[in-house]
Amino acid sequence: MKYKAFKFRLVPNKEQKVLINKTLGCCRLLYNQMLNEKQLKYKYSDKSKNKTEKQYKSEFKFLKEVDSTALQQSRIDLTNAYKNFFRKIKSKQKVSLKFKSRKNPKNSYRTINSHNSIRVEDNYVKLPKLCFVKFKKSREVIGKIKSATITKNILNRYYISVLCETEIKKLPELDTKIGIDLGIKDFCITSDNKKNT
Repeated sequence: MKYKAFKFRLVPNKEQKVLINKTLGCCRLLYNQMLNEKQLKYKYSDKSKNKTEKQYKSEFKFLKEVDSTALQQSRIDLTNAYKNFFRKIKSKQKVSLKFKSRKNPKNSYRTINSHNSIRVEDNYVKLPKLCFVKFKKSREVIGKIKSATITKNILNRYYISVLCETEIKKLPELDTKIGIDLGIKDFCITSDNKKNT
């Protein structure tokens, strides 16, 4: 089994656009708040536990309005970024952890498929909190849906990348070899004397 992503253009309605933008903002805020907390604790050698998402939700009430799994993914992304940061420091690479900016031309959030919370039905994709969102279906989504990443670009267009676990058939291995010579007179000549001009 392998993972394969299917990318499509999303066509959300006005209410869905508002909620997508709110989710992007909440994920960015949570990431930045948690990063700031980690940096301060590291600076002052504070060994106490970091605040949980629940504590941030009680501090910022509007975080409860958006998809909770998207917020969890922001925390996971920061944890992974922090681990990579220290790994690169140990190998003496120049690296810095940056806060997420609203001005970033490409903003995104990821949500996980839990209890069939993400599914495709005709030209609609069901997403947590958003219900069914219309999308421009150019091909069939094949496999078991694992997650979805919603992206907004600089032109205020929305896209979705659906990650699926699917079985990719391995092509048969052939025991044939061929040599190619690029030339001036002929564009290429293969080892079996076929010419391409």
